[in-house]
Amino acid sequence: MSTKPAIRPSASLIVAAPMPKEEVRDGTNYRILMMKRNAKSSFINAHVYPGGIVDKADHYSNWIDGKLANEKEGYMLTNKICAIRETFEESGLLLTTPPSNTIKELDVNEWKHKVHQDASQFKV
Repeated sequence: MSTKPAIRPSASLIVAAPMPKEEVRDGTNYRILMMKRNAKSSFINAHVYPGGIVDKADHYSNWIDGKLANEKEGYMLTNKICAIRETFEESGLLLTTPPSNTIKELDVNEWKHKVHQDASQFKV
């Protein structure tokens, strides 16, 4: 008798960006970010939205002081943090409000590697 693998909490992010008017084709005026999985990963060469498994460093209690209204709100915040972290880790796109240019282009790959090795490095 085989056992089913446990479902692991995970999050993905669909990133859409407007296109310049001169690039609009067939009424589509936006681009969607998708990543191509490498040949050594699961889902070989598949095109996927950035995302991955929730890490303990993503837990909302590591990011806010005080309590939230309820556990559902905390669960949602944890998943948002995971999706943003995974998007940076996989694509180098850092989503912040306001937009941030704090990481020099040459440092992005170094930080992506650091975050991949240890998700707690994402919190600066």
